[in-house]
Amino acid sequence: MDSASSRAASLRSALQRGIWLTIILTLLCAAAGGAFGWSRQRDARAESVILLNPLDGNPFSTSGRGDSLTNLETEAQLARGNTVAEQVQRRLGTSDGPEELLSGLGVNAPTNTQLLAFTYSHPDPAEAVRRAQAFAEEFLTFRESRARNLVDGQVSLLEAQIKEL
Repeated sequence: MDSASSRAASLRSALQRGIWLTIILTLLCAAAGGAFGWSRQRDARAESVILLNPLDGNPFSTSGRGDSLTNLETEAQLARGNTVAEQVQRRLGTSDGPEELLSGLGVNAPTNTQLLAFTYSHPDPAEAVRRAQAFAEEFLTFRESRARNLVDGQVSLLEAQIKEL
């Protein structure tokens, strides 16, 4: 019985030392995590939302079959592209390159809408607002340019056909 009681006593002693060590390590880790979280700079987040022109076939339109709907995921990918980022860089006059500008950008298309939401994260709240707005406006400019080129191409084709006739 002596050996059993001495084993139990040594086990109890080891557990008590382990508990105190666990408590001390837990408190040290919690303090370190709290200090890191407190010192970490938080980014401000700004959002700019645009409505793309409802098209025939739009769920909210009474005409059309739905085959001419704008694919908003494609539009969101275009908004995250280097072409738009380069225009934003020129507009803002920033030394940040397109990759740096795109790193803070998020573009999503809420379900069942014709909206694109541009969100931008930056340490400076005013700069976050400025960049979110610049991306939204430059995307609209880019989209307008694409539409104008398409229309001009169709007009040229029609003029050539008229000239032949």
